[in-house]
Amino acid sequence: MNNYQLAMKKALEKTYDSTCDVKILKPNKINGITKMEESTILSNIPCKVSFSNISKNDETDKESKTSQIIKLFLSPEYKIEPGSKLVISKNNISTIYKNSGVPAIYDTHQEIMLEVWKDWA
Repeated sequence: MNNYQLAMKKALEKTYDSTCDVKILKPNKINGITKMEESTILSNIPCKVSFSNISKNDETDKESKTSQIIKLFLSPEYKIEPGSKLVISKNNISTIYKNSGVPAIYDTHQEIMLEVWKDWA
């Protein structure tokens, strides 16, 4: 990473106003029985969540359909697999999301599209 990229990475990280815990399901064998258990693999990662709304209108629609895009920004050195459970905390409020796809990884940051958590798939 060159000096310019490093400066950009540090500037982006100054905007991170939240923290993130990453959880996955891992097999745990007890007395010969394997059960899937939730395990925290990363904790207190600095991050930022961005929200944007998209409205879609068709000529036949009687009402606007709006969907929300939720995007997580964090440092590129963390590996977060699709389907991971992410607990994002800001101002003592935690919200649970899931990673809905493969991250877009850049030299200075990564972007991960999120969905509101429902349950393990």
